[in-house]
Amino acid sequence: MVLFRRLALVLLFLPFCGLAQPKRTSLVGVMNINGAHEVIYRMVFTDSAGLIKGYTITESEQVNETKTLITGTIDHKKNLVSFRETKMVYTHAPKGSGPLCYVQAQLSFTNYGTGMVMQGKFTGKTATGKPCGTGTITLYSKTGEDRDLDNIDKSVPPVSPIAGTAPVAQPVVVPPADTLISNDVITSGKDNSYTWLSDTLKMDVWDGSKEDGDIITISFNGIPILEHFTIKNAKRRINIPIHPGRNTVTILAENVGTEEPNTADIMLIDGNRQYKISAYNNKGKTALFTIVK
Repeated sequence: MVLFRRLALVLLFLPFCGLAQPKRTSLVGVMNINGAHEVIYRMVFTDSAGLIKGYTITESEQVNETKTLITGTIDHKKNLVSFRETKMVYTHAPKGSGPLCYVQAQLSFTNYGTGMVMQGKFTGKTATGKPCGTGTITLYSKTGEDRDLDNIDKSVPPVSPIAGTAPVAQPVVVPPADTLISNDVITSGKDNSYTWLSDTLKMDVWDGSKEDGDIITISFNGIPILEHFTIKNAKRRINIPIHPGRNTVTILAENVGTEEPNTADIMLIDGNRQYKISAYNNKGKTALFTIVK
């Protein structure tokens, strides 16, 4: 009788022993819309047996920030993620901006130790199925950036129509003090360019995640200006006089810390305009951006 009871208990709990906890992933990067407009894009999801669910945030931490639920699949053998936005959770966009453009995308991904880089194309459609935009998405993650998914809204209250992802013409205004103009991701083979107004490039460099021993060398027009620098959470300020014409800044990944890839957070300051950059690479690779004055 004792043996029978023990066996019954084993059989009762056996189905639960093999249940793995869903893996949570958080990524952030850039959505390029119609080849002409870029916005910050964040994706957070859980992965359970090849099925994913979570949310995206378009124009993260900006005035038009919009959060949308997503569902999809992930294929770890083919390194592919397919997802679609299904329901809006909230938006900060003004009333009357237009219908929401729901994103459908297929992204390929590469694992870097505990990190991940995703790239691919997307299409956008309104709730009625009308095309509203196409473009590309580039995202990256690093350990320590995962967010809690337990608070995803289960019931979404009625909200006003919001701006689609297609760019909307707006009047040109002079940005107020300390305005973040863009949030970009650069790596080997993917650079960026900035038009400069002031005579000095002020550049802050730091590790926006967990300090893991990443070492970089920054060069300006081929001349090292910050060599063998171990990135810390505390920001390091560099002031560089800008010459008329095209100026090139490179960030060499000298190693990969305890958490791949080598990642540096950079803020470029041009008077009252700021540009946020996340530069990532494997050891020996170089990311670059240009300053045009």
